[in-house]
Amino acid sequence: MKKCIVFMIFCAATAAVAASVPAAEPAPVPEAASEGVDFEIAPGYRLISSLEELAECAAQSGQNIRMRPGTYEVKKTYFPDDPKIIFNFSGSDNIFDLTDVRIEIDTQVYADMPNSKDVHGYMGFNIYGDHITFLGGEFEDIGEQVGPRGANEFVVMGNDFTMKGCSVTIRGSAPYGYGDMYGKGRGAFVKLQKHALMSVMGDRILIEDCDLKIFSYGHGIHMHGSQDNVFRNVKMLGAIRLTDELYKEKTGPAAEHDYKIMFPPWLQGEPIPKGQMLSLTEDGIRAYVRGTNKDGETRNTGHVTVENCTIVRMRGAIALAAASSATVTDTTVRESAGAYGLPSDCVVRRCKGDASYGPLVYVPYSNRRNADVELELVETDKDAGDHNLANIVGSDHKIRITYSGKRRPKKQRQIVLGSTGDRYRDDNTDEKELRGKNYARGVTLINETPHPVFLTEFSSNCEVITRGSVKDRGDDNRKTKP
Repeated sequence: MKKCIVFMIFCAATAAVAASVPAAEPAPVPEAASEGVDFEIAPGYRLISSLEELAECAAQSGQNIRMRPGTYEVKKTYFPDDPKIIFNFSGSDNIFDLTDVRIEIDTQVYADMPNSKDVHGYMGFNIYGDHITFLGGEFEDIGEQVGPRGANEFVVMGNDFTMKGCSVTIRGSAPYGYGDMYGKGRGAFVKLQKHALMSVMGDRILIEDCDLKIFSYGHGIHMHGSQDNVFRNVKMLGAIRLTDELYKEKTGPAAEHDYKIMFPPWLQGEPIPKGQMLSLTEDGIRAYVRGTNKDGETRNTGHVTVENCTIVRMRGAIALAAASSATVTDTTVRESAGAYGLPSDCVVRRCKGDASYGPLVYVPYSNRRNADVELELVETDKDAGDHNLANIVGSDHKIRITYSGKRRPKKQRQIVLGSTGDRYRDDNTDEKELRGKNYARGVTLINETPHPVFLTEFSSNCEVITRGSVKDRGDDNRKTKP
């Protein structure tokens, strides 16, 4: 099999469950004036004018807080009990109206944090209380300094957290510019100091009408055991670069490793392929299998809902294969290494994406079942890599892929049933184990694209409805025309 590299692709898809919005509804606040101009404060709101006051209010409960419009520069931490946390929001039932407020975090603050074995203990905003709401507000990292062990800008341990109308820009990680080709976790070949936007362990978070930019090596939003989260009207932008650029570097990880790939293991020692696009971030909206909440309870990650979101240039955009279920509607993914990664019992409707730099859809685990998916492949002139259009394993899925383009695609990409793709294979895997990882059973595929279908030897009892070509090496599969 020809080796190819798809730089990190994991899962995504989402499922419908209405998330609870904090009970404390904000009193109406007039449109804020710009910095230095008078503005009105609605009844019941307390006006604050400094980061010291913000830190003080963060520890109290039952408040409506209005921060004076303006720019606030973070040059130190504001939580003396733990120097690895900049702000600690331990109070509950609070609304923070940050309209026309800009909070700039000097990344040197992260660099000055003490070294610790607690990799996940570094954070900008620790949301520990319940029923906390952020309205408006612009958060931006200034600089490219890196903390001792990486960081999460927001860590949400509390329940019923809402972020509405905010913008967040993340910077500062190491190494940056190489994706995960030099490993991840404890097995990395270089020291990792990642910087993610948000880690979620609490339940029923709502991220709505937000503009998120991740210019660091880290996830956008990653969930660990949390339940019933909703992402609505979110725009998320990551970063990519052409692999050819790595050969121009004279210093750094690529040069130090003689321009060889070190991860994943089955590609270790291979030359960095030219003409491919490399994701510099991790995943956009990502679910992990399980996690532990602030009460010490370990749970599997529950249902995730994604509505009307646009995710561009993230490694895996909708990376929800490890969620219990998901609903994804009216969402667009572009220029990502993997667009829609699907869990069991997911529903995908009125969603679209391209396959410029990675598969449009993938199911990476063969124990996933009952995905109900309708996706539109959009036309694009951007194209790099030798990846498939889709990699599908599991059972009893119904997947329909349409094409809205006017032109026939320049490159034919296979829709594959019975393979997870190169990202999930290992040259040392024996045939029995490979079959267990790659089987596709009882899958119905409706292919309305010009791309061909390939049913591998690990596919069985699948039905393909298509006008295009089908290569069938499986058992008891059926092909019909629409």
